Amino acid sequence: MARRFHLNQFHPRNPEKYAGTLPILTRSRWEIKMSMWLDTNPNVIRWSSESFAIGYYNPVKCRMARYYPDYTADIRNKDGKVIRYLIEVKPKEQTTPPVPKPRQTIKTKMWAQAQWLTNEAKWKAAEKFSRDNGYIFKLITEVELFGRQI
Repeated sequence: MARRFHLNQFHPRNPEKYAGTLPILTRSRWEIKMSMWLDTNPNVIRWSSESFAIGYYNPVKCRMARYYPDYTADIRNKDGKVIRYLIEVKPKEQTTPPVPKPRQTIKTKMWAQAQWLTNEAKWKAAEKFSRDNGYIFKLITEVELFGRQI
């Protein structure tokens, strides 16, 4: 089941911090919220959106594929040290294996399982890439973005 996304343009207030091509394209209000935080937070030194691909094996399609992490960011911590992050924005529900609901169709259950397997493969590749390249991989959900589950 292919999902279509409506792309929104995000125009940063601090374009000098953005390391990429403008305008920034976002796929959800969650990505808009994350972009706003990265753009306006004084501890964010530099950031980018979908700036490179990570190869991974897609177990659902049984082939190699490319994963474009949502963001990279260089962020100064409380001690003044700059930490490099690789960031993925996802609904909390998609960060754990799916739990079938009583009235779900088989097609919906299969789609949720396929999404989970694909995401898990992407995140394992992102974690390895992060270890090998000096990043910390971070999943951001609505809990971090909005302080609650939506």
